[in-house]
Amino acid sequence: MKRYALITGFCLLLAFLVFGGALWHGFSMIDDPYLISQNLFVRGLSVENLRYVFTHFDPELYMPLTFVSYQLDYVIGALNPTIFHATNILLHGINGALLIALLWLLFRNRTAAILGGLIFLVHPLNTEAVVWAAGRKDLLSTGLFLGALIAYVIHISDWGAGVPTRGRSWYWLSIGLFLLALMSKAMVMTFPAILILLLPVIGKRKVTLRSIISLGPYILLSIIFGAIALIGKERIVQSSTLTQTILMAGKSTVFYLQKIFWPTGLTPLYPYHNPIVISSPDFYIPLIVLGIIAVAAIVSLKWTKWIAVGLAFFLITLSPTFLNFHKGTVAFFAVDRYAYLPMIGIVILIAGCMEQMSSGKRLAVSDKHVAIFVGIFIVILASLSLIQTTTWSSDETLLTRSLLLYPDSIPARLSLSVIYRQEGRVNDERSVLESGLTYRDDVAYRTGLGSIFAREGKTDEARKEYELGQKLDPSNPEPLFFLGSLEEQLNHPDKALELYKQAIALDDSYVAAYINAGAILLDRGDLTQAETMFRTALHWNPSTMEANYNLFDVLERQKKPEEGFPFLVRAYQLNPDDPDIGLSYAYRLIDQKETKEADAILNHLLFIDPGNRAAQRLKSRAK
Repeated sequence: MKRYALITGFCLLLAFLVFGGALWHGFSMIDDPYLISQNLFVRGLSVENLRYVFTHFDPELYMPLTFVSYQLDYVIGALNPTIFHATNILLHGINGALLIALLWLLFRNRTAAILGGLIFLVHPLNTEAVVWAAGRKDLLSTGLFLGALIAYVIHISDWGAGVPTRGRSWYWLSIGLFLLALMSKAMVMTFPAILILLLPVIGKRKVTLRSIISLGPYILLSIIFGAIALIGKERIVQSSTLTQTILMAGKSTVFYLQKIFWPTGLTPLYPYHNPIVISSPDFYIPLIVLGIIAVAAIVSLKWTKWIAVGLAFFLITLSPTFLNFHKGTVAFFAVDRYAYLPMIGIVILIAGCMEQMSSGKRLAVSDKHVAIFVGIFIVILASLSLIQTTTWSSDETLLTRSLLLYPDSIPARLSLSVIYRQEGRVNDERSVLESGLTYRDDVAYRTGLGSIFAREGKTDEARKEYELGQKLDPSNPEPLFFLGSLEEQLNHPDKALELYKQAIALDDSYVAAYINAGAILLDRGDLTQAETMFRTALHWNPSTMEANYNLFDVLERQKKPEEGFPFLVRAYQLNPDDPDIGLSYAYRLIDQKETKEADAILNHLLFIDPGNRAAQRLKSRAK
């Protein structure tokens, strides 16, 4: 135990040395705002926050325990991104130590266990899961998965040694950890299949009816959380055919294997824009490669069982991701963090080969030589991870690299155009969108260019771009929404409202369309319909500042100040720099005799804008 404590400490130290550069990174614009920085329900461990995360999706995944970990980070350091990144690195270091423990239990070979765990710990393919705050779900679920697997291995070992009471304790601990893993991310639902896979090789046990029955609780939990996961992923699953899913699964599987052994050219976005058909070499070649690998794994059974076991582990744990290769209208064939848990299978394969080489008769290699060879490999991996971590230093750096690798990436171009727009770099914004058109004409490029024209007052050019986008994909609500915004700009609210409603008809989760439609109804004085629009927007995204503030306004006009006040508080929490929201909040606090808090809000507004006369007048009233 003392030796293992030292190994754990070394894993933590190494994790921070390799990925510690992320401690100085901010939040990424990719998912971090929705999950963390603009999510009110991770701001502390209140009863309301806990109730919400245990009863809602994210919106696609059910992962309440991951949100609880974010809440704990917020308790420690509010929205300081360093705290969130430090927790991720800490979890990754623990996962490396847990993997070493598992490998030791499987092989009883210290060299194979430590070197295998270190390969996982420093591998650059894991960078995304570690340095991206939103990657927490993969780190947490994998750690609990490993804990559950270790407990089960100890359980059956103790049972075989004649210690049934202790064995049952480890059994129930394993089930409890598996439940927590599922509550972190449902991708770990393949755990029962992994137990069936490992049973024959752990103590040379046979898969009997009794052993299958003992897996009943695991199987039941997998079915329950699998059903919950399908509810959240319903739209994504329905957007693909079975043939497309199989073809993309083959392509992604071979890609992950390639990146595990040759981890270069990594990026968070691997888009695929061509037709998904068997006649394309992008798909039939990977299927051929997988067939060759399968034959090689069967042949290798004459030498060692661990190549086949490791590959099976990899494929089983990767399989839940095969259904998830669409994000709206964009297809992608891989995501680095999806390989975080499956990589353990390849590490098992490598460790098994190391153990076989050090103990086998046909190919005997000393532990020293194995350690030197693998040690060099680990140093190379760690160096690549250091470099890969720097690519996450800013959104612009990350997205620019994505475009260098995949210049046809629509998500990368759109995200980069948002950065340029926020920084007022209109020429760069226009350039990144127009250059995308050289690869393919897409709705997103047309609406992006249209919005530039609209901001410049070139409404005819803007309308032309939006209409081109609508012709490209009549089922896409984006052009309708932007046409509605253009009609508002031209002071045609009736036309705008109709277009927003058409966009909602195509996508009933279109939050921005609900908000804009509600604002028009609010201006008309149609408070009932406006309230419906804002409440629906909040149903899809409770942390939308505009919907919260507008709903407060509606309820105020309906003479329901007590009902509206919580929405004002949420709006202020989301954007304390907005003068209208701050003034409204301070005014209500003064009415409630909370003058000290109101004074702090007004001081903040005056710090931002010393000439804010409304804040000055209200401050004098607060005194």
